[in-house]
Amino acid sequence: MKKDFFYNPELNPKDSKREMEYISKREEWLAEGQNLNARYLFIMYDRAEKEYYPVYVNDGENFEGKRIEYSQANMQKLKEIVDLSTGRNVE
Repeated sequence: MKKDFFYNPELNPKDSKREMEYISKREEWLAEGQNLNARYLFIMYDRAEKEYYPVYVNDGENFEGKRIEYSQANMQKLKEIVDLSTGRNVE
């Protein structure tokens, strides 16, 4: 199976509605982050609410500190980091 730019291995491939909602939200968040002149988009998953939400990080903020903070958040998971200047994921 080819993994495209939006591939998320934690989404059940049989649940195409959920995957399409994720892709749609991700696109909205990318556009919103670019409009806000943010540098990075963190896509978080709230395990209690079972929902994704965006966190934007600006150039003047401590990227590594934010990454650590959100990676260790209780009942939440950092799913993706996107560099908004390139549109590519950050490892």
